[in-house]
Amino acid sequence: MSTYSYLSALAIMDISVLLVGLLRLWVAKITGSDVQHVSDVTCKLVQFFGYVCSDSSVWLIITVTTERYIAVCYPLKTQVFCKIERAWKMSLLPIVVICAINCHFFFTVSIQQKLGKAECAAGPSYELLVNNVWPWVDAVIYSFLPFVIIGVLNGFIIRKISQAEKERKRFLQVKHQSARVIRRYKSSDNNKKLTTMLLSVSFTFLLTTIPMNIALIFTAFWNKQPDNDVEGAAIFHLIKTITELLMYVNHSINFFLYCATGQKFRRSLVKLFCKKRFANFGNERTFFTSIEQAHSP
Repeated sequence: MSTYSYLSALAIMDISVLLVGLLRLWVAKITGSDVQHVSDVTCKLVQFFGYVCSDSSVWLIITVTTERYIAVCYPLKTQVFCKIERAWKMSLLPIVVICAINCHFFFTVSIQQKLGKAECAAGPSYELLVNNVWPWVDAVIYSFLPFVIIGVLNGFIIRKISQAEKERKRFLQVKHQSARVIRRYKSSDNNKKLTTMLLSVSFTFLLTTIPMNIALIFTAFWNKQPDNDVEGAAIFHLIKTITELLMYVNHSINFFLYCATGQKFRRSLVKLFCKKRFANFGNERTFFTSIEQAHSP
C-alpha cells in the first residue's frame, strides 16, 4: 500500500531528527563539547538538517493524513491518487520545499564569539531574522499550519468513519447478505484499523509539538528581557527543556503507536524476530493460533 511508503519516509526523517538533535545533545552533555560549535561548517549543517528533518517529518504526517482522507472519504479515487510510485514522489515534494525554505542557514548562522566562547549563532547582520522573525515562521511551518490541516482532515475522517460504522451495523442486521457485501465490509474493517493507527500518529503529533512552538515564540519575547532576571531565566530554561523533550517524544513514539494500534505491524514484528519458530509451526496462522491458545484462560 502507498501509505507504507509515506510511513517509511517518516521513519527515516524521525531517525534523522533523533541523530542530529537528541543524540548530539546527549553526547554534548557527556563530553562537554557540542559538534555544532566546532566550526562554521558543522554549525550550518546542524542547523540546516535539524530544521529540515523535523519539518519534513511533520509534513510527511500531513501527506499521509491527506492520503488517508482521500481513501476514507473518496474511496473511488484511491486508484488514481494512492499509488506507491506517486507516494514516493509526494514524499519528496515537501522535503524539497522545506530544504529551500531552510537554506538561509548556510549564510545566516556561523561561529560567533560570545563571552569568550565560540558559539553557533546568527551573524550580526541576521540577528533580527534568526532570533525574532524565524521563530514565528518555523512555528507556522512546524506546528500551527499543520495543526489546522491535520485537525480539519482528521475531523472529516472521523465523521466519515462514524457514518460508515452506522451503515455497516444497519447492513449486518439483515440476514443472508451476499458474499460480495461481506467482503466489502471486511475490507472496510481493515481500512478502519489502518486509519485508527494513522489517527493516533496525527493526534500524538498535535499534543507533543504545540508546547515547543509556544516556547519558541516566547523565546522571541524573552530575548528582549534584561539579563539580570536569574529566577525567570531558570524557569524559562526548564520550560524550554520540557517542551524539547516532548518534541523528541513525537519523533520516537511512532513505533510504539504502531505496536499498540496496528495488528499487521505487530504480526510482522513477531514474524521478524521469530522466523525459526515460524518454520517449526509451518505457517503464520498456526503460529498466532498457538499464541492465542497459550494466553487463553
